[in-house]
Amino acid sequence: MLQEPSEGQEKRKELFVESNSENYIHQVEYNCEKGENAPKILMIHGFGASGCVFYKMIKYLMAEFRVTTIDLLGMGCSGRPPYSLTTAQESIDFFLLSIEAWMQAVRYKTSEYILLGHSLGGYLAANYAIKYP
Repeated sequence: MLQEPSEGQEKRKELFVESNSENYIHQVEYNCEKGENAPKILMIHGFGASGCVFYKMIKYLMAEFRVTTIDLLGMGCSGRPPYSLTTAQESIDFFLLSIEAWMQAVRYKTSEYILLGHSLGGYLAANYAIKYP
């Protein structure tokens, strides 16, 4: 059974990726047992899910890493901005730009994170690493 993080272990945040109140990304950060200098993992979920899909892994990862999960726009606890895109590339760019805006908002560099994704999240993580090396 997953243990709940102890007090001070977890921080929930919602960060606006644009001035529009519908464009916010929900994130949950888990502190590492090794402290602030531990490597960081950004976990990106698959289509129609949320960062909660990683819940069974987090307690194990927290032993070595600072873990952050995000909910992609339109999914989980993130905002639901209007979506009228019609091509696959427009959709990919929509998610990549929102992830980059989140990275800018938290002032992290891509090189500070190990990107980990499941399903659509894996595809987006690979595309993100190519676009923002």
